[in-house]
Amino acid sequence: MFDIASQSFRGNFITTSGRLYENHKKSGNNASTIKISEHVWGYKFDGDRFGMELNFIYANNYRVPQVIREIGLDPSTVIIKASNGLDVKELKKEGLIGLQDKQIMMQWGMEAFTNPEVINNSISIIEKYNMFKNEFLNEFKSVNITLLKKLGLLPLISRVLNPQTNGVALQRANTYTYKTDKYSLSTAQKYHPGEFADQQHIWQATLGKELSIFTTHPATPLTQEGAKSISPGYWVGSGRLPHSVQDKNVNMTLYVLPARRGFMEKALLQFTHAYFPREIFHEVVIDNNYAFGRYGDVYVALIAKNPLKYREGSTDDLIQEGRETYWICEISTKDDEGSFESFIRRIKSNAVYYRNKKLQYTTNNILYQLEFGKDFCINGQKVETEYPRLDSPYGIVQRKPEIIELEFNGKKLYLDFYNMIRQELP
Repeated sequence: MFDIASQSFRGNFITTSGRLYENHKKSGNNASTIKISEHVWGYKFDGDRFGMELNFIYANNYRVPQVIREIGLDPSTVIIKASNGLDVKELKKEGLIGLQDKQIMMQWGMEAFTNPEVINNSISIIEKYNMFKNEFLNEFKSVNITLLKKLGLLPLISRVLNPQTNGVALQRANTYTYKTDKYSLSTAQKYHPGEFADQQHIWQATLGKELSIFTTHPATPLTQEGAKSISPGYWVGSGRLPHSVQDKNVNMTLYVLPARRGFMEKALLQFTHAYFPREIFHEVVIDNNYAFGRYGDVYVALIAKNPLKYREGSTDDLIQEGRETYWICEISTKDDEGSFESFIRRIKSNAVYYRNKKLQYTTNNILYQLEFGKDFCINGQKVETEYPRLDSPYGIVQRKPEIIELEFNGKKLYLDFYNMIRQELP
């Protein structure tokens, strides 16, 4: 509940996350938690979605702590750094690699099926319970070979072939969220740049319940029937992950695509795109490699490496061709910029430099530098992008904590999971 409260913008729980479908990230009215936001915080949405959240709403043995209610209504400008989950390489140290129920539930719960660390376990469990007929698992038949298993070669094969399915795993995300009373911007910092992906949603700008902005590398072409719900697909997830970083109101996202498809990769499209819906903005200006949007008093700029154009017949699908592409997103407001035209002039005057997979951007006398797969620097200083469980105005919590304490607006919450203690103060 704290994560929903702190990562939502005016009740819109659209933020960087491990699993997010097309409609859920394009509009807050379709988000999976709208009924929770209405029930707990009183926000109103146009959507009528109902799902598993009804189990929560109708439960009578849980009361939302008052501090979490307050956090969900907080209009102040905040930076929230958080860390969720484990990398596959961390599982062994945590005792979570193996065939015990809790180990398999962790491995498969994070959708790690074919990664070198777990592929032997996956084959063993699928074989034990005769699950090869399952549509999600039947491709394991191709590697269920006795000799390979006896010689212990499956992890090596996974490592060498690196199938697209290795990117399905939902691994540790270090998330950075910047929220004001006008907008929210969030990013999974340096999340496995260049690797395969599935439903991971890397960065997101949310301006209102009907307007969000993000970029992806499409994993499949757009069909005659539309985007469909295939995963990963045209809008869902990514084919290849970018190197994406954020500082306050600025996001830099760099894509470097290989020349050839990987093993089991459905397609390798040589472009990236942004969801930038012209008809929802109040004003839109596309000028070569710049895209500007005004939504009320909020101004958004996208700066690209290559020229931008809407896909033919579309008013929301902004295409950038090329194996190497970058997207710089900067958000501001009328209070800080004056007119929309002044904002456009200032952004166009900012220095942008790109060479050898290194991107530099200067705005408001701040120099941002990003090298693909390497460091993110601000004014020459390397930025640490690995976080504790929580680093925020509401509390600082280390990874794998025994105790969590949250505080805001004179309200406090104390959680001791090991001793089953929950206290609200005052």
